[in-house]
Amino acid sequence: MSHTLTNITLKIWRQDGPDGQGRFETHQIPQISDEASFLEMLDILNERLIEEGREAIVFDHDCREGICGTCSLMIDGQAHGPQQGAATCQLHMRTFSSGDEIVIEPWRATAFPIIKDLMVSRAPLDRIVESGGFITAPTGGAPDANLIPIPKPVSDAAMDNAACIGCGACVAACPNGAASLFTSAKLTHLNLLPQGQAERYKRAEAMVEVMDDDVGELVAKVKELGIANNTLIMFTSDNGPHQEGGHDPAYFNSNGSQRGFKRDLYEGGIHVPMIAAWPGHIAAGTQTDHLSAFWDVLPTVAELVGQPVPDTIDGVSFVPTLLGKKGQEEHKYLYWEFHEKKGRVALRQGQWKAVRYNVAADPDSPLELFDLSADPGETVNVADQHPEVVTKMNAQIKSARTASELPKFNFPLVRKRGSHGGVRKK
Repeated sequence: MSHTLTNITLKIWRQDGPDGQGRFETHQIPQISDEASFLEMLDILNERLIEEGREAIVFDHDCREGICGTCSLMIDGQAHGPQQGAATCQLHMRTFSSGDEIVIEPWRATAFPIIKDLMVSRAPLDRIVESGGFITAPTGGAPDANLIPIPKPVSDAAMDNAACIGCGACVAACPNGAASLFTSAKLTHLNLLPQGQAERYKRAEAMVEVMDDDVGELVAKVKELGIANNTLIMFTSDNGPHQEGGHDPAYFNSNGSQRGFKRDLYEGGIHVPMIAAWPGHIAAGTQTDHLSAFWDVLPTVAELVGQPVPDTIDGVSFVPTLLGKKGQEEHKYLYWEFHEKKGRVALRQGQWKAVRYNVAADPDSPLELFDLSADPGETVNVADQHPEVVTKMNAQIKSARTASELPKFNFPLVRKRGSHGGVRKK
């Protein structure tokens, strides 16, 4: 049974063009059915504005079936609004209540300049797809695509990534305005299917190159605005090359000489590059061996902007290293743990790296020890040659962690191997 909502207040962003001065306009919707879609509500408002001789609100829309990726609105600060898993066109007024005030904005991302009002240009996404969003499709006697057998796990993974409709919500919702989710979804979708294999490597190279070019445009814009000397740019990566979605780390030599991939706690799974640029502050071409981790970024940024750092974090500011100054505080050690794949922990201290796998099955499983100063590829386990180091690292691993309030993030202390070869609680 439908109901009528009353006294809805809309605060809508209006802007004449990319260089225009934007502003919020307030509009009232006296009453509307809760079965109306959000875009139908905007249609009704536009009809009223036109009848009053005023300019209609410009917004993106097309199929209104949630599949074309055209609609793009920030609604009360959320991409596509409060209904999860649905595009704006599939959002209905039953999600709201009488008397609500709803704030409507365009995608808020530098990569998406405003064309007018709520309509934005998503050309950067188009360029990424254009560079690699195609497959070889022979004509003539080519077999019907639907007749090509595909393993169900592959087709399921491809379908999951095909669910990306290219709307740009991931970019708009990301604090950094990054298109990594969009690009990875397109790569995975096309690289998994048999029809996409011919361009598998070329596609990955081309799409990543376009993203790199876009970063170059961002840097150029910073220089154009004359704020380069007051802007710190840090460029880095998620941890470890992966093997999902048809990706082949060996082809791109993604982890170089380092051992392991994503979800490993060897250096190949956790060691990533990082570039920092800040003209007038960071000397160009300098390198550092300072041992750092992502949890150091917060205290670093906090120090630069003059904000206090919480006492409850383990991060260490690396501002002295960036500026080439003395007095850089060093970590006593770095500790990692991973709760999938039977549990894994690792600890890095100076030249030494300790790694323990299968922790959930056996908390006392053998500890591997590597001397990274002589063996950065972690090819030789030297635990037997340095028992005193193993003892020290074992003690640090046990004291490094704080028990989590969530049981799934605590390794079971006592486990017993079952007859089926798996593990079960004692």
